[in-house]
Amino acid sequence: MDLSIIIVTFNSESVIGDCLDALGKWAGRTLVVDNASKDNSVALVKKRGVELKELSQNTGFARGANTGARLAKGKVLCFLNPDCLPSEELLKRGYSAVNQARALAAVPFLYETGGLKTDGRQPGYTRLKLCHDILSTAYPIKKFDKRIKNISGYHDRNWSWPHGACFFIKREVFLKLGGFDSRLFTYMEDVDLGYKLWRAGGGLVQLNHEIRHQTASGSNISIAHRRWLMTAGRVKYGKLHYGTLWAVMLGMAALPGLVIKGLLK
Repeated sequence: MDLSIIIVTFNSESVIGDCLDALGKWAGRTLVVDNASKDNSVALVKKRGVELKELSQNTGFARGANTGARLAKGKVLCFLNPDCLPSEELLKRGYSAVNQARALAAVPFLYETGGLKTDGRQPGYTRLKLCHDILSTAYPIKKFDKRIKNISGYHDRNWSWPHGACFFIKREVFLKLGGFDSRLFTYMEDVDLGYKLWRAGGGLVQLNHEIRHQTASGSNISIAHRRWLMTAGRVKYGKLHYGTLWAVMLGMAALPGLVIKGLLK
């Protein structure tokens, strides 16, 4: 298979070893791009003899993944988070789906921590959905999730996006689309890519196979820091797609809740 596997790490020592072990012989087709980790991530990758690109500073997931795509040689790329445990069967199915079908990208189901099974192909974003995501991260409104998500027009069913934890895409297509938008440091870059795929007329295949995903374990950062990154990514996405004023207003609305949560945890 003409496949390259790209893993972006940042302080990922707790999971990268298991990920590379799960890849087995496919670790030889893997390129790890490290975003200036301060832990033992780099040492663990070097110990296993996997190809490594060390960056001098943390450039964010989008830039790191784009660097990997430019350096990769495979016709098909598999973007893989370090907190995932792939199987050889998954790699074969993902490669075949992208290489043989008309679809431009393919995604597995994600078997998340706690037993939740998540579709890798997610429905498109709307203003309402983005607003809900931002505010639910900042405030305790999750008990209303079901009601909000049942509102007509919550999802944009015209397009879908690939969950960034694991997906397959032709290298030529990825580079032609400009890769991930590097203005999105981390979070929402996969959503933005899905929108670009749709605009390019490409389909997204949901594979009948799953991958184990150790949810939110790819980078050893605090819960509060992760909330800030998620919100910042969503606000930036809002700015790019819906305008600066809308994004600023939503960001300011979320700020008090994020501050309070940050102080409590």
